[in-house]
Amino acid sequence: MVETTAYASWLPCYVEFADDEVVMNHHIVAAENAKTTLQLQLRPQGGEAWTHAFNDEFQVKDGQVYEVQFDLADVQGQLDFLDLQFVLETSSGGSFGPHRTAHCENSRAHGDGDGIIRFTVDGTVENVNLVGAWALGHSEVTLTPAAKLRVIPGMTAQDL
Repeated sequence: MVETTAYASWLPCYVEFADDEVVMNHHIVAAENAKTTLQLQLRPQGGEAWTHAFNDEFQVKDGQVYEVQFDLADVQGQLDFLDLQFVLETSSGGSFGPHRTAHCENSRAHGDGDGIIRFTVDGTVENVNLVGAWALGHSEVTLTPAAKLRVIPGMTAQDL
């Protein structure tokens, strides 16, 4: 365990998304222990409808660009959430590059509020997990439930 002083929107690459890590003098809070649960939502780039990728497996096509965003509908209008900052992390097979906020060899990207981050999968693995770490100001960093993405080779965007 390494204690670090960092904002949730820019966690150093050596800080794991795990509840034994300390960021801003607080342990990271696992999704199952969160006071407020925020979920990630995805859609193909340019699509209109957002889909939660937490309860069920979300099917993605390799090479297709997707947009990822925090679903803030349940906290809309709460002043605390105006200062939301976050980092998204993908497992092997996913990439945030060449998004301007990508770092950690494109396995992480950061943003704030209802910012949209672009994401792709390369088709080298069948399953990709996507997790968000978020905080309000200098409060504890909290994880989202993992979005489980199933890569379907050769699937077209119309099949989504």
